[in-house]
Amino acid sequence: MKQLLYSLLLKLLHLLFTCAELVYGAVQRLMWQFSRVPVTPPLADICANGRQLAKRPEHLGVILVEKDICWQTLADIILWSTAYGIHYVSLYDRSGRVRAGAEQQLRPHLERRRRALFGAVPCTVSLVEGGAEPGPTANGHSGDGGGQYHVSVALLWEPDGVGDMVAAARRLCSEVASGARRADSIDRHMFGEQLRAAAAWPDPALAIKLGPVRALLGYLPWQLRLTEVLDAPPRRPLLYRDFHRLLTAYGGIQQRMGT
Repeated sequence: MKQLLYSLLLKLLHLLFTCAELVYGAVQRLMWQFSRVPVTPPLADICANGRQLAKRPEHLGVILVEKDICWQTLADIILWSTAYGIHYVSLYDRSGRVRAGAEQQLRPHLERRRRALFGAVPCTVSLVEGGAEPGPTANGHSGDGGGQYHVSVALLWEPDGVGDMVAAARRLCSEVASGARRADSIDRHMFGEQLRAAAAWPDPALAIKLGPVRALLGYLPWQLRLTEVLDAPPRRPLLYRDFHRLLTAYGGIQQRMGT
């Protein structure tokens, strides 16, 4: 009888500890969930924050060096950039996962997040691959919460970097060999015009790196001379306040440099 009571008592204690662990885990998950996904500010507030920046890039680059892609983070960065008046965003990952998943993964997140942020306010996002020409910029994306917003998004991967430079050099060499171009007429400006991924796009003034790897993994090398690279916090999805801090930090750096 005594042994049976001891056995029942141990089972009861085990049950109580198990329940306590489950409750504690649930509470921790809820606290983490609410702390990492706060409500994004209204569109008018985001636009106002953008106007207060000391300087904002015309072209924002995003470099993915993480194992798993957070599509919500990419969608949010694109739409927040649009509200800030940034007209060009490029997404770079070495293996081309973003390009491959643009329609099935990125598009649905963009549409869902667009409805949540912009509501009935017109906002269009043009996705283009590598060196494709961006679509015409829509009128009225003044960053004041009214009119129409438009952003062109380039989907880049490793061949758009070093591979594009090699292809451009081959084209110029072929033209020189055929007599269509003089060798002494080639300069860095002409070479830049040959780069498909740079066509009609300004160089990215700021690039946000997503992921813990301390490398750029083949990011377009000719653009890095003008690009400030900042690391995003490791949490995913990225919080709006973190995005704003990165843009604020970029503005502060440009002010100190006197540019």
